Amino acid sequence: MNANGFMPHGYCFEWRPGVLWLHVSSDIGIAAAYFGISFTLFYIVKKRREVPFQPLFLLFGAFIILCGTTHLMAVWVLWYPNYYIEGYIKAATAIVSLITFVTLIFVLPRLLQTTLSLETLLADRGKELASANAELRAQIAARESVESSLRQAQKMEAIGQLTGGISHDFNNMLQAISGSMEMAQHYLADGQAAETARHLQSVGQIVDRAGALTSRLLAFARRQPLQPRAVLLDELIMGMEDLLHRTLSAPAANVNFDLRLNAAGWAVLCDPNQLENALLNVTINARDAMPDGGGFVISTRQVTLTAAELAGHEGTYPGEYVELTVADTGIGMDDATRSRAFEPFFTTKPTGQGTGLGLSQVYGFARQSGGLVMLESRQNSGTAVRIYLRRCATAAIPGPVRRDAAPAQPGNARLLLVEDEAVVRDNAAEFLRRRGYQVLEAGDSAAALEIFRAASPFDMLITDIGLPNGMNGRQLAGAIRETAIDLPILFITGYAGSAGIDELDSGMKILTKPFTLQALTAEVETMLAPGTPRTK
Repeated sequence: MNANGFMPHGYCFEWRPGVLWLHVSSDIGIAAAYFGISFTLFYIVKKRREVPFQPLFLLFGAFIILCGTTHLMAVWVLWYPNYYIEGYIKAATAIVSLITFVTLIFVLPRLLQTTLSLETLLADRGKELASANAELRAQIAARESVESSLRQAQKMEAIGQLTGGISHDFNNMLQAISGSMEMAQHYLADGQAAETARHLQSVGQIVDRAGALTSRLLAFARRQPLQPRAVLLDELIMGMEDLLHRTLSAPAANVNFDLRLNAAGWAVLCDPNQLENALLNVTINARDAMPDGGGFVISTRQVTLTAAELAGHEGTYPGEYVELTVADTGIGMDDATRSRAFEPFFTTKPTGQGTGLGLSQVYGFARQSGGLVMLESRQNSGTAVRIYLRRCATAAIPGPVRRDAAPAQPGNARLLLVEDEAVVRDNAAEFLRRRGYQVLEAGDSAAALEIFRAASPFDMLITDIGLPNGMNGRQLAGAIRETAIDLPILFITGYAGSAGIDELDSGMKILTKPFTLQALTAEVETMLAPGTPRTK
C-alpha cells in the first residue's frame, strides 16, 4: 500500500505466479511490438521525405508509442500502485488517439484521391513497362535479324571466296588439259609420237593436281574418306626426315629444322597418308614464312587435355593426346591474318605461289580424326601450329581374317564393276580386261544385284559409292555380303558423303578418285593375291 492508500495490482491476482507472469510477458511483448512499429514509421518519414501525409504518420507513431507505454504501466502497477501516472498516460493516449481520428477524417478524401492516383500511376507505369518491353523485343528481333543477315553475308562471302578459288584453279587446270589435248592431237596427226606422249603426260600431271585440290577441299570439309589405323607418330616423322630435307632444300636452302620427338611410344588413330600431307603442308608454310632463312622445330609430346582447355572445340573430349608442333621463327601473323588462317583459299602469298588450302587441309584432317588444331602466332615473332591427335590403346594392326575358299589368282578372276559414269566404267573395264580379268558391268545397284544373282560366283566387287536409282555402293556391298560373306570389295569414290564408309568391314578398301587405271589394277591384284589379309 502506498501513501494514497492504493494496493498493488498484483493483489488482484493473489500473487499467483502463473497468472502474474502471463500478464507480465504478454504486456511486455505487446509494448515491444508497439514501440517497433512506431520507430519504423518514424524511420520511413525521416528517410523518405517525399512520402505524403507525414503528419498522419507521426500521429500514428505517437499513438502507438503511448499504447505501448500503457502496457508497460500495466506491468509496473502489479508491484507499484502508481495509478495516477497510469491514468495520465491513458489520458494522453486518449487525446492523441482522438487527434489522430479527427486528422484521419479530414485527410480521408485526399487519401482516397491519392489511392486512385497511385492506381492510375501504377497503371501508367504498367503501360510504360509493357511498351518498353515491346520495344525491347522489337530491338532484340531487329538485332537477331541483323545478326542473321550478317551471318548470311559472311557465309556468302566464304562461299564466294571458296567458289572463286575453285573456279580459278580448275579453270587453269581445264585450260591446261584442253591445250595439252589439242597439241597431242596435232602431234598425233603429224605422227610425232614422242611429242604426243609428252603432252598426254602433262594431262596426267594436271589430273593429279586436280585430285590433290579436291582432296584438300574434302579434308577441310571433313568429308574425305579416311583409312585410319594406329600410328606411332615419332616413327612416322623419323621416316619422313629425308623427304622433309628434300622439300625444304628449295627454294630456301638456308632453312633448317630440328626434331624433338617425345611421344614415347604413344600411338594415335589416324590416316597416316593424310597425316604426312598435313605435316608437309605445315612445314612448307614454315619454310615460306622465313624468306631470309631461319629454323623451325618439329616436336611431339604426350599431353592430357582438360575440358577447360578444350572449351570452344566441339567434338573433342578430355583425355590423353599426342601433340605435334611445328614452331618457326618466321614473320608470324597479325590478328586479322590469324583469324582467317584456316579459311580455304585464303593466302598472304603472292599470286601463283600458294593455293590457300594448306592449313585448311590440316584443320579438316585433325577435326575429322577426332583431334584439333591450335595456332599461336605474333607478327615478327614466329608461328607455332599445334596438332592434337587422340591417343589410342595400341599400335597393333588387326590380324588377318581367313577365307574358307582359296582366292582367285590376279589376272584370272571374275569381277563385278559398278559405276554410273559410263566413260569411267568403260575405261576401267577395258583396262582390266587387257590384264586378263573377266569383267561384268553395271550402271546402278539394281542392275548390279541382278547380274550378281544371275552370274555368280564373282571373285571381287568394285563399286562406286554414289550410285543412282536406290541403294548406294555401301548398301550394295552390304546386300551382296549377305550371301558372299568374304567377297573382297573395293570402293571407288570421288566423294562418299554420308554413305557410311568411316568404318569398313574386313575385306573392304577405298580407292579415291581420280586414280590411274594402273593404280586400280594394282589394288585389285593386291586384294586378290593369295594370303592377302581380308582387312580394311
